Amino acid sequence: MYYGGEFVLQPALDYQKGIIEYFDYFNGEESSMLELRKLVKELKVNDKTVNFWFKYGTCRDPKFKKIKTDAELYNIVYEIPENKTVEIFVEHVVEDQWDYDVEMTHISDEVRIMNEVYANAIATPLSLGEGPSNFVAASLSDFYSTPNREYFEDNLYSHEVEDNLKDTAINCKATSEFVMVGPEDITENDCVQSEEVLRSLGSESEGEVSKHVATFQEKNLHKEGFKFQEGMIFNSSAEFKWDVKCHQAMRRKDIKFVKNEGRRVSVKCREKNCKWTIYSSKSNENCPFTIKTYRSEHICGDQYENKIINSGFLAKFYKDEFRLNTSWGRMEFQEHVKAKFNCQLSMHQSYRAKKQALKYLEGSEGEQFDLLHDYCEELRRTNPGTKVKLKLDSEFTVHDRSRFLRLYICFGACKEGFLLGCRPLIGLDGCHLKGSKKGGQLLSVVGIDANNNMFPIAFSIVEGELKDSWKWFLQQLDDDLSISENPHSWTIMSDKQKGLLPVVDEVLPNVEHRFCARHMHANFQKDGFSGNTLKQHFWAV
Repeated sequence: MYYGGEFVLQPALDYQKGIIEYFDYFNGEESSMLELRKLVKELKVNDKTVNFWFKYGTCRDPKFKKIKTDAELYNIVYEIPENKTVEIFVEHVVEDQWDYDVEMTHISDEVRIMNEVYANAIATPLSLGEGPSNFVAASLSDFYSTPNREYFEDNLYSHEVEDNLKDTAINCKATSEFVMVGPEDITENDCVQSEEVLRSLGSESEGEVSKHVATFQEKNLHKEGFKFQEGMIFNSSAEFKWDVKCHQAMRRKDIKFVKNEGRRVSVKCREKNCKWTIYSSKSNENCPFTIKTYRSEHICGDQYENKIINSGFLAKFYKDEFRLNTSWGRMEFQEHVKAKFNCQLSMHQSYRAKKQALKYLEGSEGEQFDLLHDYCEELRRTNPGTKVKLKLDSEFTVHDRSRFLRLYICFGACKEGFLLGCRPLIGLDGCHLKGSKKGGQLLSVVGIDANNNMFPIAFSIVEGELKDSWKWFLQQLDDDLSISENPHSWTIMSDKQKGLLPVVDEVLPNVEHRFCARHMHANFQKDGFSGNTLKQHFWAV
């Protein structure tokens, strides 16, 4: 319904400067002019001075038809397809289209009191020196104002004059004496109004004028017995849709979105015979997103197959639980979801839900790569003696930014612990990075402590096990451990990787280089020399 505007001819007839309000509870089968006027009355518009118009035709050639009778309105609604919007335009016959009857009824008590005071004051003129006055004209300025001026002028002298002012609501203390001849000669004086009077004036009327508006708070959503209510305000349509999903999922109900727009959202139960529905919208850009219609009762039972409970919903719903327990297993998660929502979750849905939840918490890989510079600086600040080397590819840029190529990290505590308490024996190896779309490989170097356990020293992220990447990694390692200063006391163990063998001879030529026995036996099996006899003799040697 369009109201508050006017019809303009430029060059075609159009309705401008109007406000839009949506009604989803208008019964077309019982439509009448009286029903239209009731809708207008809800909008605080005077329904006795309006005409109704119906828009039809095309966007390029719109036409308007005036609705005069109930039959015309019924024919218009009957011709509209089901679930389509009927646009009604309100023409205001008078310039001031707002309805002030509601405001007048709310302050009727105040008007009665002030009329009595005013009438009594006029009927009892005072002379100079007769003492303090029981009347103050200053209070009338709050009530005798536009748009209520005509109402007061017609009713101000209509009450009977009482003999005394003991029953009136105003207690005044005049600071100066004055002479009153008529309403035009009233002199303003200071007054003190009692708290009881103010409370009596404001308590009843304020409760009628301003209704309690409930603003949704997310902390109340998981409380037992929480219910939505008409008039409840939300920050946006996205918040409203998510809260409705959570509320109905916890009640084990399946719902569907009939209208899903940024300005209005209509939700119904997926069961055909169930009457549960909720509708929320915002009238214009300056209005909040508010629940307009809500039928809270379900007549259907618990839904075992709930379509709103998917991996995306579970990831957002359980992201706080995944933050506390990142190792939450798949079977445990499925049992928890079944007990909570009474629905069965598949294995793939469980894995996808956990993956998306971790993405909510940790961010995407692209976002993490953007934080590499900050991460390196934080490592240097919090770990004294730590070496962090970041290498970028300046020849290849994306959006004027250099591409990531390599990263080398050697923690100061690991380096100091190895040099002070471990033998000069190190092992080199590399592996592929799994689960990453960026690819790359991890190069690492470990030592052996006094308990024959592995002792991590340094690691690096590189583009692959290439000769250039191994050379860069060994140069950084030599700079940290000073291997080339006393090469004869060091021993390196590795596999027979093609890029690693020539690099060790080039960077650390005098270091003893030995090969891993497990990798050598794996190479025997790869070349066809398998069997238990060879394995036993190999490990005996």
